[in-house]
Amino acid sequence: MVKLTQQEVQGMMNFSEGICIECGEPTCGPVEPDAEGYECGCCGENEVCGIDQAILLGYVDITGDGDGTEAAAEAAKGLLNNLDKHWRKP
Repeated sequence: MVKLTQQEVQGMMNFSEGICIECGEPTCGPVEPDAEGYECGCCGENEVCGIDQAILLGYVDITGDGDGTEAAAEAAKGLLNNLDKHWRKP
């Protein structure tokens, strides 16, 4: 499980980054939001997921930004709404 703040997750979504679920390192470049099994540039394992996919699969624990549990809960709601917009078909 990779722990990230809401700001970190939002930044990763904004730049289409992914994260290695093996070593926890973010990707150096963009990946598709639903990516799975890409090679990690740091550890070499095929464990990189797009940030949206990593959240959906439960690999990311979204924490507050130092201002308590309410902020973390609100952040999670916002991210889920954001994910819904990404995955909804026109």
